[in-house]
Amino acid sequence: MSTVSIVLPVHDCADALPGCLAALDAMDLTGHEVLVVDDGSSDGTLALVRAWAEKRDDVVVLAQPVNRGVAAARNLALTYASRRYVWFLDHDDSWDPQILRVLVTEAERTNADLVVCRAVRTTAEGRVREMLDGFSQARVLDARQTVAALLAGRVRGYLWNKLFRRSVVPPGMFPAMTSQSDLAGLVPLLPRLRSTAFVPDVLYRHIARDGSITNSRDPDLQNLRRCRDEVRAAVHQLGDPPDLLAAYLRWESLFFALALANTALRLGSGSSFHSAPLSEARRTITWRALPGLVAADRSRGLRAALVKGAGPAYPAVYRATVRLRERVERLPGERRTSAEGRDGDGEVHVYVRCTAQDDNLGDVVLRRRALRSLRAAGRLHVFVGPASDGLLEALSLSPSDTIYRQEADWRRSCLERRRGSMVLADQPGEFQMQRYYVWQQLRLVPMARHVRRHGGTVVRAGLGARSHHPLFSRLLKPLMTHADVLAWRDEDTRSSLRGGGTMPDWAFDDLGPDVDATHAPLTGPPATDVPQQRRGVLAVSMRGDRPAPPPEWVEAVRAFCTDRSLRPVVVTQVHRDGARSRDLARLLHADLVAWSSETHRDQELHLRDVYRRSEMVLSDRLHVLIVALTEGATPVCVTSNPEVKVGRHFDEICLPGVSTEVADVTTADIVTALDVAHSRRTEAQAQLQAARTRVRRVDARIVSAAGGAR
Repeated sequence: MSTVSIVLPVHDCADALPGCLAALDAMDLTGHEVLVVDDGSSDGTLALVRAWAEKRDDVVVLAQPVNRGVAAARNLALTYASRRYVWFLDHDDSWDPQILRVLVTEAERTNADLVVCRAVRTTAEGRVREMLDGFSQARVLDARQTVAALLAGRVRGYLWNKLFRRSVVPPGMFPAMTSQSDLAGLVPLLPRLRSTAFVPDVLYRHIARDGSITNSRDPDLQNLRRCRDEVRAAVHQLGDPPDLLAAYLRWESLFFALALANTALRLGSGSSFHSAPLSEARRTITWRALPGLVAADRSRGLRAALVKGAGPAYPAVYRATVRLRERVERLPGERRTSAEGRDGDGEVHVYVRCTAQDDNLGDVVLRRRALRSLRAAGRLHVFVGPASDGLLEALSLSPSDTIYRQEADWRRSCLERRRGSMVLADQPGEFQMQRYYVWQQLRLVPMARHVRRHGGTVVRAGLGARSHHPLFSRLLKPLMTHADVLAWRDEDTRSSLRGGGTMPDWAFDDLGPDVDATHAPLTGPPATDVPQQRRGVLAVSMRGDRPAPPPEWVEAVRAFCTDRSLRPVVVTQVHRDGARSRDLARLLHADLVAWSSETHRDQELHLRDVYRRSEMVLSDRLHVLIVALTEGATPVCVTSNPEVKVGRHFDEICLPGVSTEVADVTTADIVTALDVAHSRRTEAQAQLQAARTRVRRVDARIVSAAGGAR
């Protein structure tokens, strides 16, 4: 089995370390090893690590008596690393629990020496500021192409989003430097690699905090100069091809020179050192090269022009620009005038239509989860139409979201925005191939063109057609398939519109109004699960706009409950089903959870409590079955005419047969169908976990497209 040596250097981080150790506990580390190097801590970090290691048999604790720096700590760990791959970890970041599985799988599939996933830099509050490394699609590059990716800013010196084959990592890989040792250690490897594989998923979150090495004031410019020299040497090692030499000169201006300028900013104008890095940065950037720099990378090119043009006044001019932008941002309703961009200085504005049926909790659940995904990409601008206050509460909207009741105001806000990154997200959920929906899509065309014209992103994720019509398919295809992220929620819709991929319904990864599923762990059963022996309920919810279940169906459900010692409880997840729920409760001699005066949020919490105590849920409503599955109940739809919609959405998560047709509607046939469904709980929960993983991959694609696709 392919395994990984996880290298974790720590120093005086007793307050932050428990979160890191808990995140490691949440991962499946079978066959891996964790090498923790305490770098001369004085605050109890070493004792904390040793106490944690005593509970595990896969941890090696190494202690340096004095603080020698992160480079020495990593080098020490490498002398003990015995697995096939090496992953370097930072204690104060967060990552997807599946990161090692994804990276190792890709390494084995491609036989690459280095595997790189995408990462994001966030503020301590969780706001995404910058996309780091990689491409929006999977790629495998040779050594020359990998160095070219480095020069284009697609590969940086960060270690935590990279998996190294142990055989290519030399002893003492990291030079003794107070900063930038990761880049100085990485670059010499690149020309010697057989290949580098890039995974498009965002699997790591680097949290930028004050006091980190990245943000520290380090006046030793030799660290930056050594990194520049290593990059130049890598190009030379490949034979100095003209295209790489030209790319190196751009890199020197856009990365090395701007790093010098950033050092001057951190040092401050009052420091005697600040003029040296600024002067060197200005010498590196030439007036002749500036047009090409702006063309190659608009945001960094403009900053390079500011460094060159402002001269010694650059720190003051830059800070004044930042203060002006902050003042403008505080003015309500004021259009932004600052030069926002994709590399971390600006904010992404996400425009999303989110109207919903006010009496349908299924609409709420799937849209809430989609909004949480989009919120990770930027600031939301949400058109909600005439939604009630109760529905808005259940959507768990954030105070930072801008809400629009009038579509014209929402459209105007998007079309008048001239600066900053933008995302236009189509409304998730079900749509009907009818004339009004074609008109609705036509109205989005000017917004989509405007967003694209300004370098933005169009997202259509989690949409599915109720039914399919050849004429409307032909009309909608050119309107809907041109998107940067295109993922339908069932195969029938994808086949009809002939474009994009598929994904599970958003609701498969929603865990309730109080849980942000985009950051909840993927390992194990849902956190709200209840032991099987305490599940004594059969939850029932049937549509009110279909013929009533026949007497044989009612008799079979009662017999099944008696045989299994289950208590039937009829629930109402869609308000207009209330009359049907009352009738069924009377016929089944069941408890009734009606929806009377409760708010959307309270009703959902009440229903989730029932599902949490349910062994099975029987319904012809798709999102009753999905929500109940997320709470640990086994879903089943048994009708005389199977619900095609239910079937195709569960087929999408590889759980076929949830919707069962009972042709003759006999009591015995229905009981048999219920018995078969009852035996599938383990399978259903396993497929749920796989579905959640796929939804998280769509999260990553959205963040990637919004923050880094060029």
